[in-house]
Amino acid sequence: MALFLDTSAIVKLFVPESGSDDVEGIIAGDRVRHIGGLTEHEFLSAVHLRVRAGGLPAAAGDLAIQSFQAKFLPEVTVAPLDQDVIGRSLALMRRHGPAGLRVLDSVQLASCQGVPGATLVLADVVLSKFAIAERVPTRLIA
Repeated sequence: MALFLDTSAIVKLFVPESGSDDVEGIIAGDRVRHIGGLTEHEFLSAVHLRVRAGGLPAAAGDLAIQSFQAKFLPEVTVAPLDQDVIGRSLALMRRHGPAGLRVLDSVQLASCQGVPGATLVLADVVLSKFAIAERVPTRLIA
C-alpha cells in the first residue's frame, strides 16, 4: 500500500503531540511513502508557528527541521507540483472551495490523487472531509 502523508501528520513525527505514536505505527514497515511538492514549505511553516507561539522551544524546532530534512526527506517520494496537480487542484477548488477547502489543502489532495492507490494519512479533520468526498482512501489521526 502506498501512503501519501499530509503535513499535518508529518509534523506529529517530529513534534511529540497527540497522535504521534499513531503516525509512527502507520508508516512503520516497507510501505512506499509520498509527500506533496509543497510539504517541506508547510512543514517549516508549521514548526516556526509552534516556536513563535511558545509551544515549542527554538532548539527543538531547529532539531525537528534538521531531522525532517536529513532523515525523512531522503526516504520519501516527492510528488511534483506540475500542471496535472495544478489542474486537479483547481477542479477541487471549484467543487469544494465554497464549502471551505483551502488552497494548500487542495494542492495536497490533488497531489495525493496523482499517486495511484495511495491512502492519505492526515491529522486535519477539514481536509479529511474533502478527501472522503473525493473517495480518496483516508487515515485520519486524532
